[in-house]
Amino acid sequence: MKKQLGLIAAIMATTLCFGQNATPAETTPYDSVLAKKLGADEYGMKGYVMVILNTGSANIKDAAERNKIMEAHRRTLETWGQEGKLVFAGPFMQDNDMQEVFIMQVKTMDEAKKLADNDPAVQAGIYSVEYHLWYGPAALQEIAPLNKAIQKKKLS
Repeated sequence: MKKQLGLIAAIMATTLCFGQNATPAETTPYDSVLAKKLGADEYGMKGYVMVILNTGSANIKDAAERNKIMEAHRRTLETWGQEGKLVFAGPFMQDNDMQEVFIMQVKTMDEAKKLADNDPAVQAGIYSVEYHLWYGPAALQEIAPLNKAIQKKKLS
């Protein structure tokens, strides 16, 4: 599991630091106003909580009931995003117990736990939850608004 978390963190950091059209740090002037707004430290980083949703113990066979729970889960994530507590979320694309990952912008791991404990899919047992403190780029929180501009179809 530690190898998987390390890989996730490395991919996210690499994507942000070395994207296709990234401007080299040497030519990008330091923006103290933006750094303060994003809560960045002197390295342009900040603390987040990485939440991994694994396959839970529930075996909900009724497709309509499962769809209802998952729709409520998606609405919960949308609400967290609107509140500024969710930086990004997405499903894993391989077939194993790790189902979803999201990065939460909250002050403490306990706050992340309180939020996740109220997620309908967690409450129903569809997911079990892992929490990890994560140190990542403060600019990561700028991705969600940018992604809306390129999202042709809404996830449902």
